[in-house]
Amino acid sequence: MQLAAPVKSFRVNLFNDNQTLGSSPWVSLGEYDELGQAIDVCKKVIDDSVHDLPNKGLKGDELVTQFLQFGNVPCIIGAENLKVFHIYDYLESLCTGSNGSYS
Repeated sequence: MQLAAPVKSFRVNLFNDNQTLGSSPWVSLGEYDELGQAIDVCKKVIDDSVHDLPNKGLKGDELVTQFLQFGNVPCIIGAENLKVFHIYDYLESLCTGSNGSYS
């Protein structure tokens, strides 16, 4: 008798509209037992995407707009994800330092 693998509580997917025609824009990044692990993956995706954007001389709000147009957007699929990690709040805090620009 074979036991089924335990179901992970949280799955992180990435919306990337640069996929080939006919394929889903959603890419799975993994499944995690703990919400904190899923949040850390989302933060890393946002950090990497913001870092990879052409951000020289952009103010924080301009960088947020660039991310929203061209960045990879992560999503946590799980029971409590909407209440504990707000992608836009994290993005804004990352992009706007005390002087209003990305640091």
